Amino acid sequence: MEIHRNTTETLRTFIGVKIEENQQLTDLVSGLKARLSGKPIKWVSPHNYHITLRFLGSTTPEQVSKIYNAINAIVSSHKAFMLTLSGIGNFGRPDAPAVLWAGVEKNDNLEVLAAVIETLVREVGFPEELKPFAPHLTLARPKGNGYADIVKELENEFSKISLGKFTISSIFLYKSVHGQGGPIYLPIFEIPLL
Repeated sequence: MEIHRNTTETLRTFIGVKIEENQQLTDLVSGLKARLSGKPIKWVSPHNYHITLRFLGSTTPEQVSKIYNAINAIVSSHKAFMLTLSGIGNFGRPDAPAVLWAGVEKNDNLEVLAAVIETLVREVGFPEELKPFAPHLTLARPKGNGYADIVKELENEFSKISLGKFTISSIFLYKSVHGQGGPIYLPIFEIPLL
């Protein structure tokens, strides 16, 4: 892993797992786009699909190296596992949701991994995460208000939809960079699980 040592440069980073697009997700997003046509919404590109284990924010190259060393020493001894996505939901006010997401079914492996990573990043010097871990796959970011009725309908319609099983075989540190269509998430490093 090569990290540039310009200590004045910081990156906006997070630790996560990659989710590959499948037919169920494609069909869900197509259905949501049809139902939400005309609403101001930024849809997440499928190549950006991920589940965040820990948002870090402003991160120096020195911290990136420390994070890599800490995570590589511990996480690489964890086994790869499967997780299941199902249903949809939102964060934010009912009439002005900030995020539309696909749900992650309860998964002990994912929760243990998130807890281990939380401990490691705090040891590296990041503050404690006060929000409880709420794994999800962000699909879209609505803008404005007037969504309450349609979001409730969509959640009722898609609350039990199965979105498939996914193999989680690596942990990534991503950096967020500005692109023309919104943020792009680029891996800084990947640590394979067993």
